[in-house]
Amino acid sequence: MVKRLRLVAVATVLLLAVVGTRGAAVAESAPSSDLARVAVEVAKEVEALRGWKFRAPVAHKFASPGDVRAYLDRQVAEQCPPEKIKRLETFLRMVGLLPADCELKRTMLDLLQEQVGGYYDTEADALYLVDRGEPMPPLVQRVVLAHELTHALDDQYVDLDAFLKPLLGHSEDLDLTAMSVVEGSATALMTRYMARAALSGRYDVGQLQQYADCEARRSRKLVEAPRYFTAVLGAYVCGMEFLARGNLLAVMAGKGKSVGDNLLAAARDPPRSTEQILHPQKYWDQALRDAPVVLDDEAATRLLEGDGRWVVHADTVGELLCAILTNRRVSGGACSA
Repeated sequence: MVKRLRLVAVATVLLLAVVGTRGAAVAESAPSSDLARVAVEVAKEVEALRGWKFRAPVAHKFASPGDVRAYLDRQVAEQCPPEKIKRLETFLRMVGLLPADCELKRTMLDLLQEQVGGYYDTEADALYLVDRGEPMPPLVQRVVLAHELTHALDDQYVDLDAFLKPLLGHSEDLDLTAMSVVEGSATALMTRYMARAALSGRYDVGQLQQYADCEARRSRKLVEAPRYFTAVLGAYVCGMEFLARGNLLAVMAGKGKSVGDNLLAAARDPPRSTEQILHPQKYWDQALRDAPVVLDDEAATRLLEGDGRWVVHADTVGELLCAILTNRRVSGGACSA
């Protein structure tokens, strides 16, 4: 997954029911003063839900779809040079996660440019909401802000770049593991925020269903994308349950050990596989903790190479991607590029 990219709430249970399978896009180009006012209000609510205070203000800006594309292009160029993308593309095709006619980079960028509704850039310490020129219910805008402001708040306490740097780039499985922790935190708080706001009586919840119907039609590309991209959606939901230690109801009710405390613990001692993400007890319960078995890659390479054969790429699929591979897809899976 592209480092520092923060997709907005595309896979929580509530948002799947309310706004389809893609992130909400900030559509009304409200004056920056209005955005700042709403963001300050939501930031106070985020502080109350997480139990932490912002240590520094967070910049709030609008971005166009073109700005999103440029941002993504920069991230890919920095972290995924062409040769690396080519090897990864070949690997994903070999294991069945990517169709032979699908160009990984272009498909990824096309999907994210269209689906991303907001992101938090840890380098700029700024939150960006995407303006697509379409109306959006006020509650949806606040939900998007809550998700991205949680990333900003987490960054001030955890330093997301420092957490991600040693984990990303080693394998597909570890990339998804790291992403699950970061996105699970924001998704958990955002889900609580949305539930409380919807029950407050301050917003017309009926408008959310209308918005969901519209988004469901527009999100078809993401739904029908190659199965590899399903893992991105899974990271949000599975990461939320991981940080809830498997007890989502307690977290939603504000009981038990908080997601924030669990995030700090996971940052100090990161999970090492999506197996631990999918089965939280295999991380949180010391008696049951199941660390990955590390293979001797050099020995495997010596075994495989010879007689015109050589190893060009080694990777770990992991349990999350294996789960996607072993579940038959009813429809879709065509290349969306």
